[in-house]
Parts: sequence; C-alpha cells; structure tokens
Amino acid sequence: MRGMKITKRNPLPEERLWRGQCATCGSQAEAMQREMTNITHDQRHGSFSWEACPVCRAGEVNAWTSSGMCFYPHER
Repeated sequence: MRGMKITKRNPLPEERLWRGQCATCGSQAEAMQREMTNITHDQRHGSFSWEACPVCRAGEVNAWTSSGMCFYPHER
C-alpha cells in the first residue's frame, strides 16, 4: 500500500505570516503569529496586534496605544 502524499500544505495557525508598520518611524516588519503578543479582534478591522517597534522602541512601555507597530495577518 502506498502512503499518503501531501500535495499542498497550509500553514499551521502559529506559522501564519503577519505584516506590520510602525506608526511612529514607519519601519515595516514581518513576523509569525507565534511572535505576536497582543492579538485582538475588532469587527471593523478584523484581527490585529500592536507590538513594540524594535527600531524606535515606540509602544515598548504600553503596546495598547497607537504608537508602535500594528500587525495584520498576511494572506498568501
């Protein structure tokens, strides 16, 4: 008997790619969902996460402000 062959593999939820941009310095970044620490959901905007910017450090003290990087899931 032949084994099952995977022809297309969807990423696991923790492997989902997110893209973000810093509201303060404009730097852009990509990260895996497992790296997001403040994921939330809003009816108008869907899932997003505010994270501290590793470049200018905006949002480091309080990630729930409009400073720092706002990440959204990236659809491949």
